[in-house]
Amino acid sequence: AAFEPKDYLKNAYNVIFGLIICICDGKESWMKACFDVQTTLFRYAFVLATQTGRALFYFYVGSITILVLPGHAFWDVFYICIGAVLCLLALLMLVID
Repeated sequence: AAFEPKDYLKNAYNVIFGLIICICDGKESWMKACFDVQTTLFRYAFVLATQTGRALFYFYVGSITILVLPGHAFWDVFYICIGAVLCLLALLMLVID
């Protein structure tokens, strides 16, 4: 089964959210070399600068990733695994905090 247009849109959002996760967790010196993108992100989305806020963001991204389910068995398992890992990471971050 091929992806439907809504799946492409969901995946586009997942790519954007993935970039945001990379910026949040990236090495500070690398982010400063890239136009100080991490500081800018934390200034405009302060919730991502806190561990609790970042954990909730991870849980949100993980849950929408689980719900993509394109209809092919391999991709269903792939998306469920990626989403589950993000959700588990979010829960772990909340427990540690």
